[in-house]
Amino acid sequence: MIEFDKLPYFEEYIDEESGVKSYILNKKPAEFVQSFYFTNQSLSEDNKYLWMYCFYPPLKQHCLGVVSLDPKNTFVRVFNQAVFSGASPLVAPEGDKVYFTGIDDSDCAVYTIDLNGNIELFAKMDNSFIDNKLVTRFSTHLTISADGKYMLIDAMFVTYGFVTILDMKTREFKIINEYQNFHNHAQFSPVHPNLFLLSQDSRCDPVSGKWIAFKNRIWLCDTEATLFEPVIQRSWHGHDGTMVCHDFWSQDGKICWIDYKKGAYEMDVDTSETNHIWKEPLCHAHCNVDRSLWVADQSPYDWPKQNCKVMFLNRSTGKKIDIFSAMPAPRCDKYPAGIRSRWHIDPHPQFTKDGENIICTTTVKGGVDIAITPVKQLIDMT
Repeated sequence: MIEFDKLPYFEEYIDEESGVKSYILNKKPAEFVQSFYFTNQSLSEDNKYLWMYCFYPPLKQHCLGVVSLDPKNTFVRVFNQAVFSGASPLVAPEGDKVYFTGIDDSDCAVYTIDLNGNIELFAKMDNSFIDNKLVTRFSTHLTISADGKYMLIDAMFVTYGFVTILDMKTREFKIINEYQNFHNHAQFSPVHPNLFLLSQDSRCDPVSGKWIAFKNRIWLCDTEATLFEPVIQRSWHGHDGTMVCHDFWSQDGKICWIDYKKGAYEMDVDTSETNHIWKEPLCHAHCNVDRSLWVADQSPYDWPKQNCKVMFLNRSTGKKIDIFSAMPAPRCDKYPAGIRSRWHIDPHPQFTKDGENIICTTTVKGGVDIAITPVKQLIDMT
């Protein structure tokens, strides 16, 4: 349990409409801070350290920061030397260090940083496969297999991509697949050591400038390179009434995803049994360990036309409540063109692994901040 009353770096915030209480970090290590991308935990498993993204407009890059949640050893630190690419940072199981890929994608390397800011090279691909080609992405976000043996990395050359697994002991890379379509968001199953999801995404062709839409969002793959198939059969994104997007694994190994128009779904990976959990337009979502509780945002894509919400759903009662009922568009005088897309500022709500708290990025105080919302009150209110 996080003892907020003993932590000097958080202030209480109560939503005016719902009355939900959250705690917002008020001693930030940088001008703007964000929670991790929702598929990767921001909080260490022992609840001692809250890791975050930091950025300083107009500089485009993110770097890492950390807050100690131990009342006996409180600190806030920013690591300007830990500039990362994509949404790659992954809190190590030990909690006191983070894996990340460096700002130079062509570096093709994974690094670690500890609580004191010490950076070490963990592994680097040799040039036998890269062969001096330009790598434009080296990992969307890092994940580790359920048995702890491999780290998963999706990467992209200018016009085609590949997936590789990194042996955590030998630190050797093995190429699993190469492909012409634009794939990203590779993520290991937390239950099945050999299975992973791979998203297909839209992109702008780097040569012609033409926008190329994806056809089928979610693909199920394996580390033996024997499986590469769409999760949702007979689906053509945008042409059959579906708008499937942001996918993730539940902690118990279900494939979950959002349909922008229809809401949240879950599917059994063995039987393909599918349940429509949350029936309304959503953007990003996440669930607790047994999928009885859900959280979602709707929708940062509508900024600045209207405010964004972060909402909680109690699946057992069917009731929901707003955690943040009116989040304004993020603003920055140093970058007036709009900072949402440039720094990927979406709420990206996520349950902590123990299910006791929800962490998200919030704009309710006028900046870009990190909020932690205790879950027990939400259950009591729904």
